Amino acid sequence: MFISPKVALLLLFSPFSTAQQPSLCDKYTTALFKDNTEDNQLKLLTTLVNRVVGGNFTATPNGKPVTGILVKSTFNGQPVDMLPKFIGTSGPTTNINGVATAGINFLDGGGADALKQGKPANDPNTRQFKLLTHLYGVFGSLTGCSKMGGSVFPNYAGNPSMTDTHRFMNINKPTLDFFIDQVGQAAVSLGVTPEDATMVGNALNSLFNTQCAKPTKLTPQSTELPQGFCFGEGCPVANPVDNISCPTGPGSFPNNGKTSSSESQPSGSSSGQQSLCDKYTTALFKDNTEDNQLKLLTTLVNRVVGGNFTATPNGKPVTGILVKSTFNGQPVDMLPKFIGTSGPTTNINGVATAGINFLDGGGADALKQGKPANDPNTRQFKLLTHLYGVFGSLTGCSKMGGSVFPNYAGNPSMTDTHRFMNINKPTLDFFIDQVGQAAVSLGVTPEDATMVGNALQSLFNTQCAKPTSLTPQNPPLPQGFCFGDGCPVANPVDNISCPNGVGSFPNSKASSS
Repeated sequence: MFISPKVALLLLFSPFSTAQQPSLCDKYTTALFKDNTEDNQLKLLTTLVNRVVGGNFTATPNGKPVTGILVKSTFNGQPVDMLPKFIGTSGPTTNINGVATAGINFLDGGGADALKQGKPANDPNTRQFKLLTHLYGVFGSLTGCSKMGGSVFPNYAGNPSMTDTHRFMNINKPTLDFFIDQVGQAAVSLGVTPEDATMVGNALNSLFNTQCAKPTKLTPQSTELPQGFCFGEGCPVANPVDNISCPTGPGSFPNNGKTSSSESQPSGSSSGQQSLCDKYTTALFKDNTEDNQLKLLTTLVNRVVGGNFTATPNGKPVTGILVKSTFNGQPVDMLPKFIGTSGPTTNINGVATAGINFLDGGGADALKQGKPANDPNTRQFKLLTHLYGVFGSLTGCSKMGGSVFPNYAGNPSMTDTHRFMNINKPTLDFFIDQVGQAAVSLGVTPEDATMVGNALQSLFNTQCAKPTSLTPQNPPLPQGFCFGDGCPVANPVDNISCPNGVGSFPNSKASSS
């Protein structure tokens, strides 16, 4: 199954927080327009994106001027000129079905004049209309607009890979940094706090600023695909280079045959890509309902935790993560962290606490019966249902969010949740392997299971990495929780995730039990 870009998975041994933070979209829609409706969320994103593209057209709450990305400028001492790529005068930079094409004007719907009027374009049958409405959709999804998805503010329906969309543009680091800076400036000009604007910038940097990084989801409705589009001078390269994003090394691209560019995608059409949750719910249970999606995630997660309890489509045995084992020649024993015998490893309101048993609801016996626990008033029930919610969100369950399969409501930072557990690389690798084994045992293809593993590694296996969102409802926060032997460290170290360098943690704002 797969995980979002902005987005992450797992609660592994979780102590959980019940503090539910509103998404940035919900927070600022309410702050600026009072009523958090679909119309007002679209109004917020229209104002933000139009300001990013065209600059300030009206007075702002803080009077902050924003030039917009179409203005020829300098950033960090480097020249930046994005306008030629928008109007088709920079050569063959537009991707039309895998062909580099020149002369494509994306400001053919009135340009800045339309933006000044609070519209995407003067004519819906223009490339400008498609570009701007697609931007509203992407930013709405990335900022967690909970009301989008209807006829007023539809979900993004363009190319699900930003690498593919921008592959011929040769965007360099100063240009992408300038774009991200303008997003932050526009947000602050609307009244967004500098701290929240910084989180947005960090998330955009993490998602788009590195070539050859592991695939991730652009929106909850799309699949795991390459997203980085900084290809020119100064652009960082992921280490290691991902062989899906860059099959023959830096400068190479994945086969373009599976996705069309944004230009060739009709506005409002579906990308044709099902989420893994929707895909395998339909394959296993026929009807893609909220009940069946919960059934799929319950079966998957219970199998990851407790192992096989029934025959599987391929007869594949899964030990589950509670079994004492070895992985890549290293000993692994996760059970003590679940039952509270490994010392003070549980985070209770920022305090390392011992003796907390997360299998107090019947343990494996309850899991065998297809339940999270025998008693809903147990830590086991909270742990398992939170895991269902996180996995459901990150695998793109389109039906979740109701009373049957509610959204995740626990600690939005996996770094904070696991901060005292000293999880080493063999342990995290074993967990990720068991997720893949459990998925394959349910009939998930090895290719899809590999995507899952790559996404989990990217999200959780590096300490001090840039913050990202655990679910679409959460803001970007630190997620890496590999802290012990063999765990890689992000380069550069992010000063939000590790404010005092490697081994430090951000202030714990959420209780985690």
